[in-house]
Amino acid sequence: MDFPEKISFTITNVCNLRCKMCGQWGEEGYVAGKFQGHKQKMKLENWKRLVDEIAENKVDSILLRGGEPYDICRWTCRDS
Repeated sequence: MDFPEKISFTITNVCNLRCKMCGQWGEEGYVAGKFQGHKQKMKLENWKRLVDEIAENKVDSILLRGGEPYDICRWTCRDS
């Protein structure tokens, strides 16, 4: 099986903001009204495994969603 050229995954569904333009939590976002009180976060070991697999394969684009992407990058670099 070939590795995908485009990757999209949700790091977390936790967010303390409800920006109107957000495709996730906005007024018409795909999780608006869902997951109330249900917080999930990707485990660090799973995130590291994904980053390693992506680094080993040719990937044209990566879409990170959920949470603050810059926090995810800092978290990954800090814990590497």
